[in-house]
Amino acid sequence: MTYRKDQIAAFESYVQKIMDAYEAPGLAVALAEHGKVTYQQNFGTRDQAAGTAVDGQTIFGLASVTKSFTALAIMQLAEQGLLSLNDPVTRYLPEFKLAQGQPADAITIHHLITHTAGFPPLPALDYCIRANTTPDEDESAERETSEYPSVNTMPELLDYIATGDYQMLGQAGEFFSYSNDCYGLLGEIIERVSGQPYTEYVQQHILQPLGMQRSMFTMQELQQFDNVTELYYRNGQDELIHSPNWQVAPPFTACGWLKSCADDLIKYAQMYANGGEYAGQRLLSEQGVKQMQQVTLEFNQGRKYGYGLIVKQDYAGVTLVEHGGSLKGVSSNMGFAPEKGIAAIVLCNLTGVPVAKIWLALINLALGLPIEQHYVDYSPCGWTADMRESVMGEYSSGEGAEFQIEQDEAGELTVKAPVGTFKLQPIGPNRAIWRYKLAENEMRFLFDETGKAWAIHAGGRVIRRVPGRPSPATDKRSAK
Repeated sequence: MTYRKDQIAAFESYVQKIMDAYEAPGLAVALAEHGKVTYQQNFGTRDQAAGTAVDGQTIFGLASVTKSFTALAIMQLAEQGLLSLNDPVTRYLPEFKLAQGQPADAITIHHLITHTAGFPPLPALDYCIRANTTPDEDESAERETSEYPSVNTMPELLDYIATGDYQMLGQAGEFFSYSNDCYGLLGEIIERVSGQPYTEYVQQHILQPLGMQRSMFTMQELQQFDNVTELYYRNGQDELIHSPNWQVAPPFTACGWLKSCADDLIKYAQMYANGGEYAGQRLLSEQGVKQMQQVTLEFNQGRKYGYGLIVKQDYAGVTLVEHGGSLKGVSSNMGFAPEKGIAAIVLCNLTGVPVAKIWLALINLALGLPIEQHYVDYSPCGWTADMRESVMGEYSSGEGAEFQIEQDEAGELTVKAPVGTFKLQPIGPNRAIWRYKLAENEMRFLFDETGKAWAIHAGGRVIRRVPGRPSPATDKRSAK
C-alpha cells in the first residue's frame, strides 16, 4: 500500500504541530496493513543534549500499553483451560480482601481486566513509585518530608487493598474506573496460574514468539541495550525537565512497565490486526482476539473498554481498537482496525503528549480520511443555572487528581485542573470538555437522586466530589 505524497506531508506536518505545541523531543511512528509495514517515520531526538536522533530501534517506555500484554496473557491461560474470566479473584488470590469489611467474593477476573471491580483511584502506585524510583532534583525535598505506607511487594499491595482508607464505588460491574491496582493483581494471578514470574511468562509466550528482541521489563535488562531514549517531563512551573531516572514499581509491573521500540511494537499490533497471528506464530485464537474487543462500560469520547483494549465502534465504518500509556518520559499508543488489517503505533519520550491524536492520524492516513479527523465531533450546548450549580464544587482522587469547578463573573463554568484554569464547555446533558493546548479533555458527571453531581468521570477515572464543598444530599447514586 502506498500513500499519496500530499497525505504523507499532511500527516508529518500534523505530527510536527503537536510536537512543537508540547516541545516533545522525540517520537516514532509505524503503520502496517495486511502484515506489511507501509509507513514508518521518526521525529526529533532521543537525547536532546547529545542531539541523537530517534530511529526504529530506539527503546521507549510503553507505560499502560503493557495492560494489553497482561490481558493477552490472561486470555492465553483461559484458552488453555487454566482459568476462567468468570472465576472469582479469591480462587487464585485467597488473601484478596477489601478494606473495612467490604465484600470481595463477587469480584472476578473479568472485573479486574475491564476496570469494573469498583475500585476508586487509589494512591498505592504513587507510594510504590516514590519508594522505588531515584528522585529527580526537584523531587528530592518532597520525598524527604513525605510519609506513606510501604507498597513495595505484592503482599504489601494485597495488604493495602485489605486495610486502606477507601470506599468502593459500587458493586462489581456497576462502574468503570481505570485501576492500575487491578492490573497489578492480574500480574500476580498470571504468576500463580502459570508457575512463572510474570515477566518471564510474557517474554516466553508473547515477546519471543513475535521476535520482539528489543523489548523488556526490568532496569537490569534495559541497561544491556544501547539506543535507549532519555526521559522528559514538565514540572509544576511548566519547564521541560530531563530525567535519567526511570520509574520503578515492582508489584505494578503488569500494569505499565514494558519497554520496547517501534520495530518491535508494530509486530505486536499486527498480531492483533491479523486475528492473533504474526509471521506464522499464533498467540491467541481469532475468537480470543474478538473476545478481547467485547466492550463493557464507557471509557471516554464514545470509546468503551474491553480486555486490556479500548474500542471505538463504527468509526468511518470500521472498529478502532487501541490502548495508550503515560508515565514519566512516556506517551504511547498502540492499536489496530481489525476489518481492514491496519495496525499502528506511536512512541514518545515526553509525558503528556496527546499521541492518541497521532495514532488516529495514522489510521486516517491508511483509510484515506482527513488527517486531523477526530474520534468524535463535539457540539456545544447550554446548561440551565440549576445544572451549572449542580456540578460546581471540588473533586479529588486518591491518585492526586484535583479539579475545582466554578462559575466566573460572566456565568460561564470554569475548571481548575492540575495544568491551569480553563473554560468548561457543556456538550450534552451530563458532559463537558475543557481544552489544553491541542487536546480535548472530556468530563462526564455522575448524579445522585437529588440531581447533584457526586463524581466526575475524567481520564477514565471516577473522581468523587470532596465532601462538604458541597456534598450530595444522599448517597443513593445513579449514573445519568
